Amino acid sequence: MTRILSRSPARARPARSARSGRPARPGRSGHFVLLVAALAAAGVAATCLAVSIGAVHVALPQAWGIVADRLVPGVVPRTWTPVQEQIVWEFRLPRALLALLVGAGLSVVGAVLQALVRNPLADPFLLGISSGASFGAVLVLVVGAVTYLLLQHRQLNALAAGEETAVSLGVPVGRLRLTLFVLTSLLVGVLVATSGAIAFVGLIVPHAARLLTGADHRRVLPVSALLGAVFLQLADIAARTVDAPRELALSVVTALFGVPFFLWLLRRRSVDRAVSVT
Repeated sequence: MTRILSRSPARARPARSARSGRPARPGRSGHFVLLVAALAAAGVAATCLAVSIGAVHVALPQAWGIVADRLVPGVVPRTWTPVQEQIVWEFRLPRALLALLVGAGLSVVGAVLQALVRNPLADPFLLGISSGASFGAVLVLVVGAVTYLLLQHRQLNALAAGEETAVSLGVPVGRLRLTLFVLTSLLVGVLVATSGAIAFVGLIVPHAARLLTGADHRRVLPVSALLGAVFLQLADIAARTVDAPRELALSVVTALFGVPFFLWLLRRRSVDRAVSVT
């Protein structure tokens, strides 16, 4: 008698990434794109807020009318005073754009240094990297340096896994460390020369980015840049408006977030070490 064996349906194998060979995570790319879009929108909204509020109020349509009129004269009817135009064009807009650049630059530098030294407490100023620029020079340097650092995400992933792992993967560890330390030092020096020392941005933002994206620097670095830009923009708005017309030092505002976060990191490290010992 012939026995007919019923075959159970084959289990579907998860799709694998063409580059890494690891199972692809459905929805992970979509989550990343949405996160980047949300952070970019938040940056635009924070910048709009920054140019319109302060000791002298300028309505948002007026503020952006001033910007549009400066870029394309006569494109919108003038509904603002010369004083308002001076405040927006010469003071608030450059300061808002600089806040975006400095926040992005410090955050990316912090993420890179934490991978280089494999220390979650690493920060541009904690490591002693600071000190000396027009806005155009800062723009060119920040965009160029951040772009280069983004291209090093694979090497940073290898370094974060340990020096032996990086060497086994063919990463020129010595040369890469030297290049990145020199580049990050130059970047932070220019940022500090234009904005002053701003602590804790490069410490807390990379950790927040990792909580949102995971440890892959291909995602951590761009999210750190966007998140740092939004964070510093909002901190600058708070520094200008909390005690208007007087201004708080920007580091005072960032320290309100940075000090508790730093203490939490210290406690977390001590707990991790105690667990590893036991």
